[in-house]
Amino acid sequence: MIQDFTGLCNDLDWHSTAFRHYTPTRTLTPRGGGLGAGVRHRAFGIMALLGLLCLDMLGCSKEPTHTLQGVASWYGYPHHGRLTASGRRYNMFELTAAHRTLPLGTRLRVTNLSNGRAVTVTITDRGPFVKRRVIDLSYAAAREIGMIGPGTAPVQLEILE
Repeated sequence: MIQDFTGLCNDLDWHSTAFRHYTPTRTLTPRGGGLGAGVRHRAFGIMALLGLLCLDMLGCSKEPTHTLQGVASWYGYPHHGRLTASGRRYNMFELTAAHRTLPLGTRLRVTNLSNGRAVTVTITDRGPFVKRRVIDLSYAAAREIGMIGPGTAPVQLEILE
């Protein structure tokens, strides 16, 4: 419901002594009045800097935002050179990975829970298509964390960005 507040100020005495002796000290100009553009830009820059500092203090940094554990596998030569879901050609010597649901371009830290070795990869493809597996790593990423021989390994995924 919208209310009409036009009659609320009718009882004020606009000619009281507080307003009778008021003389404006500055006249407003139609254009260019107020603070200059340089002052406004500096004020905005200071406010932006303060905002970033507050975000940093609140813990909004590049630390992992989410973790997941499961079994990882790797894929290599048969897929080398084929198009991935991201539209790029799969290169088994790059640090990339395939995940079912994470957005393409997401960066992850993958840690092999058997030996503690870790690698940072970028999601460029969809998969794995085997049940109970959480990620498919490229040959290079699997080699970095020492899972080429066994073929699979228990891993922890940390989403970086």
